[in-house]
Amino acid sequence: MTRIYESSTGQARDLATAEADAIFNPFAGATLEQAREIQKRRINQEWARRSRGGTIIAGQRIETDETSQTQIRGALERLVLPQNAGRVLRLNTRTQRPLDIDLSLAETLAEAVGDFVIACAENERALFDAVDAAETVAAVRAIDVTAGWPS
Repeated sequence: MTRIYESSTGQARDLATAEADAIFNPFAGATLEQAREIQKRRINQEWARRSRGGTIIAGQRIETDETSQTQIRGALERLVLPQNAGRVLRLNTRTQRPLDIDLSLAETLAEAVGDFVIACAENERALFDAVDAAETVAAVRAIDVTAGWPS
């Protein structure tokens, strides 16, 4: 077994152990800039998961992925036309039964989904700012990338 010298602890370790640490602890041996990049990637992954993961609006689970946002915007655009006054459209969703919406519900959904996605982006920015303000690798690592997201 190949042994390596761990400069931060002064101890010798097996190479396989060091490689495993790098996989399970991406911050091991990272410089401050590398730690910031790692944490920002983790924040971006969390943003993608959260902003596309859906939310509850008026007691209904509403998807917030790009396809769902496009469907809601498209329904709203159609329902505001004078020739569609009083019309009800059906939205097909990936995770629940179809949802029948009128103009009022389309406006509510469009505003709420937009607010949700904006809140996700604002939280991503706040976490990025916290990463940029951190002055040590330990401080960067301590930032909880799962905190502050809207539900």
